[in-house]
Amino acid sequence: RISSLCNSFHTKHNVVYFNTHNSVQHEIVKARLCFELQKTGVHYITEAPLKENHKEGKADILILDTAEVIEILVSEKLNQVEHKTEKYPEELTILAVTEWEDYFNGSYKTIRSGKS
Repeated sequence: RISSLCNSFHTKHNVVYFNTHNSVQHEIVKARLCFELQKTGVHYITEAPLKENHKEGKADILILDTAEVIEILVSEKLNQVEHKTEKYPEELTILAVTEWEDYFNGSYKTIRSGKS
């Protein structure tokens, strides 16, 4: 079901795509987080194209196993990410991190809990 929320027909799973509009630090956090996810067997899509009510956005990381989106707060501020995630399907839980460890040690900010 989660794959259907993402326009991911041509998007590879467990591949890190870089966005040169973000800072290098932002992309380093994304790459390290994905490295750790992949070590544990978690399936993800980076720069995941999402759509909600004809609005489109790109999530830093979409975790397919848990229906979570991880947004990285390095290139963007929290209020920018909150606005950006209004374009994401309501079934997804949206989390924000500043460091890769935040996701694994529970130090993330929950922007929105997903609806079933």
